[in-house]
Amino acid sequence: MVVNLTHEGLLLVSQEALPVHQIFELELVFMASQPAASDIRFGAEYVWSDKSGTHTNYHWTGFSIIDIADETESTLKRLTAKWEAADG
Repeated sequence: MVVNLTHEGLLLVSQEALPVHQIFELELVFMASQPAASDIRFGAEYVWSDKSGTHTNYHWTGFSIIDIADETESTLKRLTAKWEAADG
């Protein structure tokens, strides 16, 4: 599950750990309820993991976005700014 997302990286909560410092090609697929949001693809490095906290069956995992097309990054920045404004 995506917990936090910015144009620089993302935080996931998962049941399985992945090897740290691996590089992945990721795709965010948006539900139809997100108008004008197309799927977003990018390369990301898995940079840290933490299994601490209340729910120790889950891994908090941090990714740093390392490869993203300029247009895709602009779309991601617009989306995250829109979400931040809705939360604030």
